Amino acid sequence: MPDYATVTNLTPTITSFGQGGVSDFIAHSPTYISAFFHSAGVQNLFNLLWAIVVILGATVAYIAYLTHNTEHHHRAHYKASVLKASNQKTAKKRSAAWHDVAKLMASEKQSDWKVAILEADSILDELLEDLGYVGENLGERLTAVPKGNMKNLEAAWSAHKVRNRIAHDTAAVTLDKREAIDTIGNLERVFREFDYI
Repeated sequence: MPDYATVTNLTPTITSFGQGGVSDFIAHSPTYISAFFHSAGVQNLFNLLWAIVVILGATVAYIAYLTHNTEHHHRAHYKASVLKASNQKTAKKRSAAWHDVAKLMASEKQSDWKVAILEADSILDELLEDLGYVGENLGERLTAVPKGNMKNLEAAWSAHKVRNRIAHDTAAVTLDKREAIDTIGNLERVFREFDYI
């Protein structure tokens, strides 16, 4: 195989191409091509093209990173604003529901206390759903709460058991004012623990 100096000398010119003819050019074309690709100018061109490709690739990756972060920020901001609006709406709703419970508890009728406990139990169910505990009913959601995640878990269970007694046979269940107040007090402790009312 010819060395670089020989190959460089074989690079065709207009004059030599005319003298050697097409067959001479074809016969030496692998040498010419090799000489062309090994020339300093072509090597510099390839290096420049590689640098451009690397710079473009890095620029595209950086733009994609910025776009992703911007979209993530906008999504998080939108979600937070929707959640805040939703929380304000639900907070008003919960506040109104708790106000109804308090009004029912101020009554002297046992039937009103029972309704108050049923309504407060529904608020407890919403709380556990909002906290992410799953289950087909409140009992299952309470069971899903790990010990230590709710300091008033026993109070929640106690109130829910009273609710179950009322729900299963409202007419037959007798409930005195003290038990009703204790039950609502247990639920209130749970709600206050999570700033839910």
